[in-house]
Amino acid sequence: MLGYLTIVTAILSAAIWFGIVWRPASRALTESASTRATKIAPATAIALTVLVSILLTIRSQPAATTISLIVVGTWSTGAMTQTVVDASTRRLPLRISHLTALMLAAATILDAPSRTVSIAAGAVAMTAITLALTRLTRGSLGRGDVHFSPMLGVMIGWSSPWPDLLSALIMMWLITTVTAALVTLGGLALRRLDRGSTIPYGPFMALGTLVVVASALGATP
Repeated sequence: MLGYLTIVTAILSAAIWFGIVWRPASRALTESASTRATKIAPATAIALTVLVSILLTIRSQPAATTISLIVVGTWSTGAMTQTVVDASTRRLPLRISHLTALMLAAATILDAPSRTVSIAAGAVAMTAITLALTRLTRGSLGRGDVHFSPMLGVMIGWSSPWPDLLSALIMMWLITTVTAALVTLGGLALRRLDRGSTIPYGPFMALGTLVVVASALGATP
C-alpha cells in the first residue's frame, strides 16, 4: 500500500509540475540564471519534488487519503520549484506562489474541513510575519518571500491545527533563521560571500516548513 501511495504522489507531483509550474519556472530561469543553471535546475526541482513528496507521504501514514496526497504533491511541487528557482536566480515567481497557495487552500480544506480556521490562520500569520521581517531586515527578505509565505502557512495550518499552530510557526522561523545564518557564516568563512552579499531566503523558508510539517505528520495518530 505504501509503495502504491508514493507512486501516486510522485505522479501527481509530476503532473502539477508540467501542467502549472513549468512555464513560469523556466521563464524565470531563462531570464536570470546562467546557461548551466538553466539546464540543471529543472531536473533538480523534479528530483527534490519527488523526494519530498515521498517523504511526506511516508510521514502521513497510515492516515493518508487521496486528497492528502494531492496536498502533499501540490506543496512539494510548488515549494521545491521555488527553492531551486530562488537559489538559481534570486527570484520567486509570483505565479507559482499564487497558484500553489490557491490549490493548497482548496485541497487542505477538502481534506480537513474542521481545520479551515487553522489553515487560514496559518496563511495569514505567515504572511504577516514575513511582511514584518521585510521591514525589519531592510532587504534580506523581499516581495517574493511575502508572496511565497501563504502556501507555507497553509501547509503548516493543515498539519498543525490548534493548539499547535503557534509553536509550529515559531519552530519554522527558528529553523529558517538558524540555517540561513549558518549558511551565511559558512559562505563568509569560505570566502564565497562577503558582507555585502545577499542569500536567497526562499529555500530556508521551505526547509523550515518541511521540517515542521514532516514532524507534525509523523506525530499524527
